[in-house]
Amino acid sequence: MTKSKKALERKARKRKEREKRLKRQRGLRSSADLGSSDDRQEEEIPFGGFEMERIMRRAGRVADGEVHGSLEALREKLDAMIGEGAILEEELSDPIERAQEFAYRALESRDRVAGKALAEEALALDPDCVDALGLLAVHESDLAKQEQGLRRAIAAGERTLGGRAFFEEHAGRFWGLVRTRPYMRARQTLAELLSHENRLDEAARELEELLALDAADNQGARGSLLALCLQQGEATK
Repeated sequence: MTKSKKALERKARKRKEREKRLKRQRGLRSSADLGSSDDRQEEEIPFGGFEMERIMRRAGRVADGEVHGSLEALREKLDAMIGEGAILEEELSDPIERAQEFAYRALESRDRVAGKALAEEALALDPDCVDALGLLAVHESDLAKQEQGLRRAIAAGERTLGGRAFFEEHAGRFWGLVRTRPYMRARQTLAELLSHENRLDEAARELEELLALDAADNQGARGSLLALCLQQGEATK
């Protein structure tokens, strides 16, 4: 076999591997691939905005295992795992990462029933999965139960992140730490719920806390806080 033919075959294999990897990452695998008892064929799960977050979580896990290695060794390992499509497979063997993947799919789903089922599967693997707790909370029909569920999600986030010491150490740059994002989403959703209930002072406190944790304001809390302040001004007239 000529060198040029070998090179073409290598490129073809890499292209197929890349296509398979992208298919998995975009949620086109059947739920059976994630360990579900459901035997349905592969179906497209609506793609949401979590692909970059998925990549960041996976890259972080690889980096954690290479703390004492060289930067070049880490880069080579990441390249190899991405090329082989192995990052997703490794993480899905970890119950917490499997749960988070179910939670991402639940958040991406446009089907309320399917989303709820995925969130429940996430919680079966990790009872403290914040995104899953938050999603089930907003599915409650009663506003009081929604608030209770969101506060449960927030408490789970505080507990799993490491409590006060973690918050004090990382205040101001929370969003840059990808594992804080489910917690930040739950607090933002709570702020929206409180605002909807016209509990403006409580909503403002939640938004102020989000800004204290994320000075770069990746969630747009500053704009929401300004709108609340204007609303409070109208309420006092």
